[in-house]
Amino acid sequence: MIQDDLAKSLLKEISALNLSPIPGDNYVFKDTIKQKLLDVGEELSFSFNNNKSFEVDIRCEVYKKALFSDYYFGRIRIVEQINSLQNLIEQNNQVAWIIVTAYYSTFYMSNEISKLFGIYITNFSIADMSNLFSRSDTPIPDKFINQEQSHFSYQVKVTHSEYDGFVKLSFYPKSPRPHVEVWKNLTEVVDKLNVTDSNKLQHKNLFLNICDIKNERWHIPSKVRNDWNYKFANYYGETGCDLGNIFYKNIKDQSSSFSWGNNRNIQPHESNITASIAYIYHCLRCALQVVDHRLGFI
Repeated sequence: MIQDDLAKSLLKEISALNLSPIPGDNYVFKDTIKQKLLDVGEELSFSFNNNKSFEVDIRCEVYKKALFSDYYFGRIRIVEQINSLQNLIEQNNQVAWIIVTAYYSTFYMSNEISKLFGIYITNFSIADMSNLFSRSDTPIPDKFINQEQSHFSYQVKVTHSEYDGFVKLSFYPKSPRPHVEVWKNLTEVVDKLNVTDSNKLQHKNLFLNICDIKNERWHIPSKVRNDWNYKFANYYGETGCDLGNIFYKNIKDQSSSFSWGNNRNIQPHESNITASIAYIYHCLRCALQVVDHRLGFI
């Protein structure tokens, strides 16, 4: 299944960047990525560009600890969200609440997977940006930021630095839409998977169709969440129960969800679009279970 290839590729990427965690390490919030970037006592190299992007060179050991400190706390949130989902299922709750809860589980998992792959979204306040500017190694370009903004969103891409023992974080301006950008990042990650087996390729293509914001037939998971949580109040009644029947069956049983994904003639009608949340949920959860085991988090 695609989740196996996703986990293998993720572990390979971590190894290639020399970012494998130390088994049994302790994690505290002050060591997370954003906190490290804002720590004036941390020796980092900043450079700001005319196109409003910027780069940070950070020692590999420092970034590794920050990355897995982030993952440690992100994983706690994922586990608690999954527990909430299971409680709703066990209590036979109305399907709309289960869909929204499953979405957030999936969103958090997608965030953490993308971050481990070295492509993710982060936000800064204007005070945060002033902090970063004060530590720049290069002059700040004129009008780098709009002073009327309160938050500044960036896509981060992690690569080897030109300096030995460092990684480079490149920050590119992005619109402040984390529930859209996260699916763009995940699509980029999955699209690069080298899958040749025909059955796995079917699952890869289905995964990409669901998460690709350019696909006009399927809906990205955040749009499904928006429809159920905000747009259609009648989904909290009998209409939603009927529409969410396939989803409900699949979210309770991953084998049922993967069998659903095996259908090479699957069409994105309303029930299947809703069921796609269960499919992405199980793919990402299975991938993270492999990663957690290999990295010593379970």
